[in-house]
Amino acid sequence: LSSNQGDVPSFYKLWGVQPCGNFCICWTGYQCDEKEGQSFTYSSKGIMKNIVIACGGTGGHLTPGIALAQSLEELGCPTWLFISQKQVDSRLASKYPELAFISMPGAPFIRTPLGLFRFLKGFLLSFIRSRRFFRKVDADVLIGFGGFSSFGPALAARTTGIPFHIHEA
Repeated sequence: LSSNQGDVPSFYKLWGVQPCGNFCICWTGYQCDEKEGQSFTYSSKGIMKNIVIACGGTGGHLTPGIALAQSLEELGCPTWLFISQKQVDSRLASKYPELAFISMPGAPFIRTPLGLFRFLKGFLLSFIRSRRFFRKVDADVLIGFGGFSSFGPALAARTTGIPFHIHEA
């Protein structure tokens, strides 16, 4: 244990997606299968069919989302990536034409009256657009990679009953 952890031990888990669409909790160092990890599914049909990934705002949030989307697509899971309207996101998205990117409104939280207004406006618009999109594609799960571009979609998923997971490195 490091000194900043106090008396709380750290346990790290890896999330794996099995080809059948199950999410599996696996302890680090083990192979992800039903024997080693606890497996569960979200879809009423027993498989995950539509996965939305909220990432963007910076390359540090977007590139892990792209890597996850590529892996899920290889497994046959349709995915959509919610990205911000920043130029860095659109430049990086143009390098991956095989993936489905959806530009969402949003702005980082800045502690000024104008910054707060922009943040709230972007949050509200991304919340509304996310709810509509989730219904349109019958989304099974939202995976967020942190940042302001995950906040609206995460709350929209919560209010529509869609499970969501947040990864913040």
